[in-house]
Amino acid sequence: MKPNPSEKQDAPDHYEKPAMVRPEHFIVNPEDPERWWRFGVKDDSPLGKAYERGQLSAGRRGYTAEDRYGAGTIYRGIFASVHGSDCAVSNLARVSGATTEARASERLCVARDLLKRLHAAMSKDNAFIVERFCGHGAYASDAVRERYAGFDKSVYQGVCTALDDLIDAVLKLGLGKVSRGAT
Repeated sequence: MKPNPSEKQDAPDHYEKPAMVRPEHFIVNPEDPERWWRFGVKDDSPLGKAYERGQLSAGRRGYTAEDRYGAGTIYRGIFASVHGSDCAVSNLARVSGATTEARASERLCVARDLLKRLHAAMSKDNAFIVERFCGHGAYASDAVRERYAGFDKSVYQGVCTALDDLIDAVLKLGLGKVSRGAT
């Protein structure tokens, strides 16, 4: 069957736009024509807000704020797959077939193993701060103060130090890359 020449061949552009544009969406490329706009979702987590404000550039190891944000989102994804309420394993009674159940439990076991390996590769204090800040979504000041007393004026220094330790663990396990190497 021949394609109709009067039809537009713009089908991929149609799928770039969300079904319903909500307040949490933003236009990634506003300088382009409207039909080529791509949309992103605003990250309202404490990690995302700290990245937007430029507070993740307080580390000393030479990693960038993008590196810290990327490692934090990797951790957040693994943490959510282990502790998430909408996990595929939570409702196995509705899944038909043993292969689906086995795959879901396999994914959960892999995520748990990755989380344990990340925590083992980090210091206990830094693992606690990363879990509270990236995993549970606690404010940076709460996460650092729960672990260290008297860390009031250098909260983001503590968070960035913990995220630097997370970057080292992510690189060690081969879960991600760094935009530029540590100096």
